[in-house]
Amino acid sequence: MTPGEAVLAARPSILAGTRMSGLFAAIAAGLAIVAGTFALRDASAYSLEGPKWSNGNPVMQLELGSPGRTLLDGNTSWNTAVAPALDMWNQVLDGMQFGRVMNSTAAVASGDGVNSMAFSSTVFGSSFGSNTLAVTTYYYRSSTMVEADILFNRAQPYDSYRGPLRSGSYDIQRVALHELGHALGLAHPDQAGQHVHAVMNSIISDRYQLSADDISGGQSLYGAAASPTPTPTATPTATPTPTPTPTPTATPTATPITKATPTATPTPTPAPAVMLSPVPGSTFNSSSATFSWSAGSAASYALIVGSSLNGADIYYSGAITAHAATVNTIPTDGRTVYVSLYSNVNNSWLANKYTYRAFTTSATPTPTPTPTATPSPTATPSSSPAVTVSAAPTSIRSGGSAIFTISASVPAAGPITVAYNMGGSAILNRNYSLNGTPGQITIPAGANSAKVTLTVLSVGSLGKTATMTLQSGSGYTLPAPTSASVFMKK
Repeated sequence: MTPGEAVLAARPSILAGTRMSGLFAAIAAGLAIVAGTFALRDASAYSLEGPKWSNGNPVMQLELGSPGRTLLDGNTSWNTAVAPALDMWNQVLDGMQFGRVMNSTAAVASGDGVNSMAFSSTVFGSSFGSNTLAVTTYYYRSSTMVEADILFNRAQPYDSYRGPLRSGSYDIQRVALHELGHALGLAHPDQAGQHVHAVMNSIISDRYQLSADDISGGQSLYGAAASPTPTPTATPTATPTPTPTPTPTATPTATPITKATPTATPTPTPAPAVMLSPVPGSTFNSSSATFSWSAGSAASYALIVGSSLNGADIYYSGAITAHAATVNTIPTDGRTVYVSLYSNVNNSWLANKYTYRAFTTSATPTPTPTPTATPSPTATPSSSPAVTVSAAPTSIRSGGSAIFTISASVPAAGPITVAYNMGGSAILNRNYSLNGTPGQITIPAGANSAKVTLTVLSVGSLGKTATMTLQSGSGYTLPAPTSASVFMKK
């Protein structure tokens, strides 16, 4: 698995001699304005890194946390502020769509097969440099992207707003839009000898929406979305408002350009379910509550209720298609109750998380009416998730690597440790090595997969096979397939 990097920084000289996928830099406002006035050239002036994702839905773990204040655009969460950047790319691409897990608690690590978006003080132990806003580190095998991590420099002054750059703060959404372009496989056009006004330029500017050059670059890798591609503006427009209004631009067009906003009109962007009842943040009035949610664009759902974030000690529904579930075992001691609503959208699990306050019983019990029958005969959680294994690629040469992916049928309510044995004609630590703890792998709470990387050490001329076979254990079941193999050759 080969690493690469992409960064946003103030001095172009920092790029000299690097093998990074890009440098996105914070510079003085005057230079940023100059950079933003480049005339548009040929729409094919985009630049590519080389690797790209195979068609599918790589899931980004949004774990930027809370700013502890209300941002300029009204958001109170960094994750909510950057989420529209994923939507902007998704609505113009066909062969690949970014999935997301909002407010994820997954570990942020390099080379673990998990795609993270997080604040950090270092780039996995290396210095950002004084002028760097954000870095995208990606891993690829041959020409296929397998992991992309976006780290935002904690030392930089971030906010969230649209329109021209503001003195003293950087718009995190446009930085995310740029870095997600690197995660797609796009490079800096202005460092490839082109002069275009694009989000993907190496210097941050007043542009906060995708340009024609950005869109053409993305579509050259993944194709155009079936729905009409939004028309990019030649110059920045005013801050978007909840009610979109046609805004004429200086350049004549056949029809007015509509400003894009996260919630203006329905778009083809996949939508997770949203909790409708009880009202998030409210207090339960008994030990029983019926949760109901919108359909979104999901095929199935999972409801997890616990006494801690990502906990499932109170209730776990498993994968269901209903839009409601009744829980009869909610504590009555006034504690905070954590609820996670997962939506299976295009085979990716997206999460919305909520908190409630448990009902507190009075010191002197008072008569209460007999509870009426509920759709759920018992609050006992459903059967354990089904766990399967797959391998990719299934044939590799000496020095190469493959990944065994252990997948759960629904997001893990808590950590699931899956046991496995290695067999086949190849011998562990002689012909190949595995990362992690031999014989077991843990699927983190809230995730629905974990990965084990196999690296070829030495094989004979006839080749050898390594087979991973899952073993029975607590907290999961084993439907087929329970084994996967990788053939290794010189």
